[in-house]
Amino acid sequence: MVNDLPCSSMKPALRALVNAIVLGIAVSTLTLPAYLSADISHEANRAIRSGDFEKAAALLRASANAGDSEAQYRLATLYRDGRGLDQSEPKALFWLKRAARQGHVRSCFTLADWLERGRGTKIDLAAAHTHFECAERGGDGRATDRLKSLDAHGGSGWAPSDGDSKSALVRGVRGSNVSLVRQSLAAGASPNTRDSDGATVLLLAAERDSGEVAELLLKAGAQTDSIDPSGRTALMIAAARGHAEIAEKLLAHGAEINTQGPGGRTALMIAARKGQEKIAKSFVRAGATTGLKDSSGRTALDIAREAKSPKVENLLIQIGGQGRTAGAKSAQENRSWIQEITTQDRSLYKAWPPIVAAAWRNLESDVQQLLQGQPDLEARDPENFSALSRAAWRGNASIVEWLLQSGALPDSSVGEHWTALGIAAREGHASVVTLLLKSGASSESEQGDGGTPLVWATRAGQFEAAVALIRHGARTDASDSKGRSVAEWAARRGDGQLLSELTRSGAEVPSHSQLLAAACEAAAKKNVSSGLEELIAIGVPAETRCSNGGTLLTNATRQGSPEAVTLLLQNGASPNTPTTRGNSPLHLAAHQGSLDVARILLESGADPNIRGEDRQTPIMMAANQGRNALVLLLVQRGANVDLRDAEGRSARSLAKHAGYESVLKTLDLEVSSGNAFLDLF
Repeated sequence: MVNDLPCSSMKPALRALVNAIVLGIAVSTLTLPAYLSADISHEANRAIRSGDFEKAAALLRASANAGDSEAQYRLATLYRDGRGLDQSEPKALFWLKRAARQGHVRSCFTLADWLERGRGTKIDLAAAHTHFECAERGGDGRATDRLKSLDAHGGSGWAPSDGDSKSALVRGVRGSNVSLVRQSLAAGASPNTRDSDGATVLLLAAERDSGEVAELLLKAGAQTDSIDPSGRTALMIAAARGHAEIAEKLLAHGAEINTQGPGGRTALMIAARKGQEKIAKSFVRAGATTGLKDSSGRTALDIAREAKSPKVENLLIQIGGQGRTAGAKSAQENRSWIQEITTQDRSLYKAWPPIVAAAWRNLESDVQQLLQGQPDLEARDPENFSALSRAAWRGNASIVEWLLQSGALPDSSVGEHWTALGIAAREGHASVVTLLLKSGASSESEQGDGGTPLVWATRAGQFEAAVALIRHGARTDASDSKGRSVAEWAARRGDGQLLSELTRSGAEVPSHSQLLAAACEAAAKKNVSSGLEELIAIGVPAETRCSNGGTLLTNATRQGSPEAVTLLLQNGASPNTPTTRGNSPLHLAAHQGSLDVARILLESGADPNIRGEDRQTPIMMAANQGRNALVLLLVQRGANVDLRDAEGRSARSLAKHAGYESVLKTLDLEVSSGNAFLDLF
């Protein structure tokens, strides 16, 4: 055969023939890719529809190598999803970049999205902007919205509507967004920033088990032993949640191991109660004192026994932990912590005046006993809070009343420019707000970083506290340090009830755009009583489009709120109006598994076969998420189980790929019953 002969042994004529053939093949290869690509793409589509993804990948690779941008994009999606190929985001990224360089619209958008979110690569907002522009030029409306968002953020990671870098930091920690946290800290946000509930960002990171975020905060100087409004430290939260990595990081940065929080419990006691053996071991290694007792006189060993945590119990016994001796304890012994806090070298309350500590811990009998000794009611704890301000923070009206009767000054400045009234308003303790106002507390004093108590109550969404202030004459035209008024804050929080109260009191009337924004916020809340009904009643259209690209109805659907969905439909909202990404309310309900909401939408005329993003139908989304009850409901209401999305996937193939056998059985049963119809595209 010709292929077995070395070229040097060929006769000249034969060599010339071979060279001509090779040259012809080369020339034809250079001139055929468009035709070859089209053929391969067609065969690949057939393979995808039949579920043969390995064959599709092989065919698409040939066409992608020949320069077909659509094939490159399709190959990238196979790598992304691990269908027919080993899942690999780097390889998906490689093919997305090749297709995007040719101006392929979907590749431009997907690549921009990955660059903005840091998926498979470093965050690069400038490059994301460039590729969103590419997608926008190709007519992708989603890209226009994303560009507006990027431009509004200015590449800094937060929008002006978020307020400042402190607000962005809180948002970043809550969302475990490492990039945003890093950017916020770099922009000057304090690592000890507190959210509207009084918790520091480190406490939030401990709640969410965000190890990388916690490390960033700790390195930036976060106080390891700051406490939340209930008196818990980050270490206690980590112990309660079982977040061992967070606990280790906190200990490595010097967190106090023997701090006593609510009920006198230490982090070790909390770990014992939760049966967290690994965390308990790390606490013991860090020097946790096993003999400390909670307010009921129990040691960590006692708590481990009561909680039936044998591993922690055995650990504590091995290191010599002691339980309490059976028998009655006197009332004086039960209050012994008051004396102990002045002598325990490592206690949280070692530097606290006893009256302040007792007020903070809601120990009413101890407060009464201490008041008999006429203590200094202006004495401060290490964070500059008085007994009155601590009691107001807790919302203990009885202790607040006793302290005021004993001569506590209602307008003393505490903490960082707060008063007891400002704290009570921010925390939503309406009864305490009323007590303080009746005692002469000023409702106009500036609080924290700017704003009267009414501004702070509104910012925090504390309706009852805000109403108490308004009805006692608080100025409703007050604003915060950035000029945001009470009405604007009420609108931003979607507080229709408060907006109605402000209107009745003759306060500043919110603008139309503020009312629309308020409705969007209200619709995104679980509780319909948040004010959506009031906003609809004063003229906000039920079909309002929100800044997030959705409508009031899609916002309510995302929250899974049957009451809000019903309210909006009854007031004229269309059940089929999609978000800017193309998904209808029924798509969102199907994706989230909101069965009651889906039923309401279908009864109101929602199309069960409506196409959404990537041409997916609601039943495809339900099948892909394993929502079996929703799949059954959709089929019963006329969903076509054989429709295919933009990548040739049906509800069945999506369920099969995701491993949802129960969904497959439901779909197969419906197919065998003759309830499915063939309609590929």
